[in-house]
Amino acid sequence: MEQINTNVILGLISVAIIGGISLAAKETIGNVWAALSFMLNPAMRKGKIIEVKIQGELLKGTLKGFGLSRAVIESHEGDIHLILVSDLKKATIKIIGE
Repeated sequence: MEQINTNVILGLISVAIIGGISLAAKETIGNVWAALSFMLNPAMRKGKIIEVKIQGELLKGTLKGFGLSRAVIESHEGDIHLILVSDLKKATIKIIGE
């Protein structure tokens, strides 16, 4: 048997590492784009009352702000809800008013 060249082994390892990183980054890049689209949407501003169903729970409250990873909603009872952008991408958001 011939010996395998070390350059071939290092090349295969680097391709596997780059492929793993790109698969992991795909979801993150999607979440960043979704967060930016939420932040730039003129209908979704601070102070708007929204209604969103996340993981079977209906949340209704005032939108306090968006970040790149989550949104903050304050209910009428004063409860603060942090919602991940990855969950918001899959949800229907209903804007009720000011």
